[in-house]
Amino acid sequence: LEEEVPSFVVGTLVKEVSPNNKGPGERLVEGVDCLDSDVLYLEDESGRVPLEFSENDTDHIHNYCTGLVMGVCGKENLGSFQVDAVFPPALDPPQTLTSSSPMDTDNSPFLLLVSGLQIGSPTHSSLTRDMLLTFLEGRLAHPSASQVSRVVVCGGLVSDKGNASTRSDALRDLDAFLFQVTAGAGVPTDLLPGEKDPTTANWPQRPIHSSLIPQTTRFGLANRSPNPYASRHEGRYMVATDGRNVRDLQNHILARKGTTGTDTDTEYSQVTELDALKKQLHWGHYCPTGPTTVPTVPHALKDPMVFQAWPDIYVAGSCSEFATESVPYPSDSSRACRLICLPEFGEKGEAVLLNLQTLKVELLRFEDD
Repeated sequence: LEEEVPSFVVGTLVKEVSPNNKGPGERLVEGVDCLDSDVLYLEDESGRVPLEFSENDTDHIHNYCTGLVMGVCGKENLGSFQVDAVFPPALDPPQTLTSSSPMDTDNSPFLLLVSGLQIGSPTHSSLTRDMLLTFLEGRLAHPSASQVSRVVVCGGLVSDKGNASTRSDALRDLDAFLFQVTAGAGVPTDLLPGEKDPTTANWPQRPIHSSLIPQTTRFGLANRSPNPYASRHEGRYMVATDGRNVRDLQNHILARKGTTGTDTDTEYSQVTELDALKKQLHWGHYCPTGPTTVPTVPHALKDPMVFQAWPDIYVAGSCSEFATESVPYPSDSSRACRLICLPEFGEKGEAVLLNLQTLKVELLRFEDD
């Protein structure tokens, strides 16, 4: 880099405590690993340079976490790089949907999305699951129940409370419930493992083993998927996770609220789950905080955590509350990605219906009181 010469450089972002700081620094927001002494560096094989953002810029160092690959435009000045713009990796555009017949939105197929069943939890009632099953069997007179073409369960399958015996009972109950969904209601089901489910801890997590749900596996309508998940439904490209990546990212970045009156100090707040999901979409990476705080498996040839293309649907499971937003593709606003934060079903009794033609969503609530 040459002093005061406009430059464009690509590298990996690294956020660390400033070497000039005498102590570890103070947290800007309680519970978030962002310190007032943090410095953001851009690093490649030739070395690293600290990045600086204008005080009037909406961008800031706590907008990013360690591990992101970015392009940065700006100028070097006195040993630092003054940032004018940051460019994330460009994702391939979404595929154009083709159809030989006019769109019939009245008979569009739906996905039913659910997360956090927490089967076996002593604090969660099984009645809401029974109501969900009744809905899928078409016995609740909901107009869209008969159009559900697939159920996708995004992690949180069984509770981690109790001993080995209660966990074994929870797995039997999970198998019985999934068997009723697939064999009883006749709805194909995709099953993603979660952080505390019985599978590998490292991302990508392997699918739940067939021996843990033998009845469901033998019937053949259940698809045991890895986490993260990617699939196509009616031409729509969908990706999903159990939500651990979203919760972890919330602990490493901050949203800037502005200055406090005449003070030059800046106020920060924790980003929402939906905002964290949106950042991962724009960055094209499921889990940028791995392997530091989420165990991810290193791969020599390619990173399995990188998005293969701009998705039509991106879902995170086990969120604190339901949230959704439609985010347009950067160069084509007519093709948007539907972001969905799924709440824990065992806690709130909430599931989501997604129309695969319009990408509109409907929140379903099943109450046991």
